[in-house]
Amino acid sequence: MQMKNAVQKLKLGGSEGTLDTLTPAAPVPNPSPPAAPVQQCISHPVYKPDYWLQTSDFVNIMVALLGPKAVGNNKAVEAPSTPGFAQYKLRQLQGVGGTNLQRRERKACTEARWNHIICNTTNTKGVHWVFMVYRLVPTFELHILDPYENTANLTLIRKLFPSAHITGMGHQAPDDWWRCGYIVLWWHLFSHVYVANCVASTDVFDPTVLPQLPAW
Repeated sequence: MQMKNAVQKLKLGGSEGTLDTLTPAAPVPNPSPPAAPVQQCISHPVYKPDYWLQTSDFVNIMVALLGPKAVGNNKAVEAPSTPGFAQYKLRQLQGVGGTNLQRRERKACTEARWNHIICNTTNTKGVHWVFMVYRLVPTFELHILDPYENTANLTLIRKLFPSAHITGMGHQAPDDWWRCGYIVLWWHLFSHVYVANCVASTDVFDPTVLPQLPAW
């Protein structure tokens, strides 16, 4: 009997209560997860809004991301992205003979696959950047893609490549004077993967596959 009374009368915090009338303790809430770290935009000291990409910048960026083969073995930094160089390069690929390097490059371009290069609209200081997509077989085909919808900047390129298919892509706003270089570099990087994995040798080139430059 004494044991029964002891069980029925419990001292909790100085007050008496029975097992039937005790209120269960409130559950302890789970601790809140730690707050996610705030992502901060890191501004590059050089490549930032309103910076105009120079030819040397293209070479340096492509080598850093894609390796030296992305720009070939040409040592002259200014050469690979001018209309004069592009015309010279394509004539080399269409020709015969030449150095061992030229013959190897020509052989690589006889598989009917699409190739692509970045090109400026002048042979001097960079003014406006465009994208050139070409293949040599079964016949020579060249697409020149302007980030603007208006292609009036392509006077020299039209003269050097009169048979080219020229398209104004409309990815660059008419009042935007500096993003052209970043847009065509984005196309160039995308095409390294797209041409290698998604385009058969018999496919025509569709400019609409080129992606918009991500907003920043």
